[in-house]
Amino acid sequence: MSIMKNNKRLFYWDRLISLLTCILMIAAVALQKNGTLAGHEASTIFASADASDAADTISVMNDGTIVVNTSAIGSDIKGYGGPTPLRISIKDNTITHIESLPNVETPDFFYSASEMIFPLYVGKTLDEIALVKTDAISGATFSSMAIHENIRRGIEYVHPRTEELMAAHPAPTPMSTSKTIASCLVILMGALLPLWLKGKGYRIIQLLLNVAVLGCWCGTFINYSLLVNYLSNGVHLSVAVASLLLIAVATLMPLFGRSRHYCLWLCPLGSAQELMGKILPFNISIPPKLMQGLTTFKWALWSILMLVMWTGVWFEWMDYELFSIFMFQQASWIVIVLAALCGICSLFVSRPYCRFVCPTGTLMQIIENKKLSSQM
Repeated sequence: MSIMKNNKRLFYWDRLISLLTCILMIAAVALQKNGTLAGHEASTIFASADASDAADTISVMNDGTIVVNTSAIGSDIKGYGGPTPLRISIKDNTITHIESLPNVETPDFFYSASEMIFPLYVGKTLDEIALVKTDAISGATFSSMAIHENIRRGIEYVHPRTEELMAAHPAPTPMSTSKTIASCLVILMGALLPLWLKGKGYRIIQLLLNVAVLGCWCGTFINYSLLVNYLSNGVHLSVAVASLLLIAVATLMPLFGRSRHYCLWLCPLGSAQELMGKILPFNISIPPKLMQGLTTFKWALWSILMLVMWTGVWFEWMDYELFSIFMFQQASWIVIVLAALCGICSLFVSRPYCRFVCPTGTLMQIIENKKLSSQM
């Protein structure tokens, strides 16, 4: 009996040490990428920006144009990756131009969001800003909501009357209450119901909910960008409840013997692949040597990607994890093409991206302190 208790203690200690090790590894990436940890210390990207960007909140051009810089007054407004400062030009009480300043957002997402949002405000008078419909951007991403809030904060700073108007038309949060509740319910279903329900029918329902609710509707999933940005900039509990619950399930379930529970029961990308695999009545059997080679490739890929981040060479690869396909309108064409190829492969091979590529899934395996399984 004592041997069993000792083995159980060792099991928990091994998992906890593995979890701490992974947190430290991602924290090192966060420091290298943004120069911040939990929102503390100056971000290297702003340290390298023009000093005037951070120093002058309001300046006046020769032609009378007022320029508002939100670097200081909007420093607490976080997008997906961190602060999203803007430079807003105002002439004759009308917004004439909006320009984004250096930030650490995903370039494709931020550019897409700004291209859709800026025209909503340019040409509007300061009194009309509060009436702009801020739900115009599909998906209500963190980046788009941060842009909206920066514009409103800047206008409020230069034109006090807008404070009264905006109080009657508050800006939305990145995830509405209905989306938060729906995400949390689906997460709890995927975490708890598999402990008692074993039927295939329920599994299909859970997979569909993962794709439809967590993926397409809410954009709630775990990827490297999320983990790095949370460790770098900290977490706003009011807008990250669902994501934090998902992370808790992913890291705690293995402690109770539920290995790869997130990957198998909650990941929307893994769920989409599994559903695709049910379309055809057969799967291709992969020879053992090829399987071993593909598994080795996954570990080698993960090691290389971590190395290029630790050395500060290449962080952009995080933008191309296939999870961003669920924000289709803002996904890059590279992600769209790769996701399409993954979908085709899923018709014939079970969960190909999960088993042979996914860096986030590999990190999950390390957290579990377990050798990578060839079966997902």
